[in-house]
Amino acid sequence: PDGLYCAYHEGTDYKSVEATYVNNVKHGLENRYSFKRNQKYAEINWKSGTKHGIETHYNGDETIWYLLTFSEGVLNGQFIINWNRGAKRYNGYYKNGFRDSIWTYYDHENSRTDSANYWISKRYRYTDGKGFLISAWNKQGEQVIINGEGTFTDRDFRTTTEYKRGMKNGKQVALGL
Repeated sequence: PDGLYCAYHEGTDYKSVEATYVNNVKHGLENRYSFKRNQKYAEINWKSGTKHGIETHYNGDETIWYLLTFSEGVLNGQFIINWNRGAKRYNGYYKNGFRDSIWTYYDHENSRTDSANYWISKRYRYTDGKGFLISAWNKQGEQVIINGEGTFTDRDFRTTTEYKRGMKNGKQVALGL
């Protein structure tokens, strides 16, 4: 049916979804709510049944977990992913469904810390969805990849990799556990 639609968590008066329908398809803002605290965890914009505009999901502390931008159902625009408490994780832009421009990645000693305890770890340049590492820094703030050249140690994957012209070059060495 057309108009405002509300669904509730079973056996409660807590909303689970709230959306507007026009001609039997979603059109406008949709809100989604968690059961535990009846807290909004997502906002999604629709245009004639297709995602269009900004889609935002929230952490439990109401900071942005991730933000996506759509145009006629295709990722096109700003893209943000954050750690807990809204501390930056990575961000960039999409163009016609492909990563585009400069993407910046951030790192933490501990992903539960606040924004003051992160640093830029990597920057990639994307063209038509293909990424090239252009810069990287270690946790001491030393730049280890400059203009796509150097050696990067990835703590998450426990590897050390050589880069030339922004691409992996040679062997990737696994670090001891």
